[in-house]
Amino acid sequence: MSWTNDYIGIPYEINGREMDALDCWGLVRQVYKRELGFELPSYAGYEHSLDSKAFTAAFEQEKEMWKTVAVPEEYDVAWCRIVGVECHCGVILANGRTMLHAMEGQDICIVSTLTPAWQRRILRCYRLQ
Repeated sequence: MSWTNDYIGIPYEINGREMDALDCWGLVRQVYKRELGFELPSYAGYEHSLDSKAFTAAFEQEKEMWKTVAVPEEYDVAWCRIVGVECHCGVILANGRTMLHAMEGQDICIVSTLTPAWQRRILRCYRLQ
């Protein structure tokens, strides 16, 4: 997973879509573009950088592209709740026990998905088909 080193430490910025500063969806977009060669929609301009209704609607509209998975694998998108609001996402890493993410107040980092805090936050995972 040495590819993650390219992202660790990048500062968080609301609606950040370029490698100098990213928000959570901007990180997912960059990972999919740089590591998988796949362009995802921007969704920039929403109040919280990734509006839960817009995100859910996008996955619903693009069902042929995404499927919900029970056992996440590398590059799956974790959809999370933060402070009771569905507004965050991250990229699952190879072992499914960690996630690369960008969150307000901290630089991009890897967190364990096995901690009680993240187990409560992660609602579902999506896989690009």
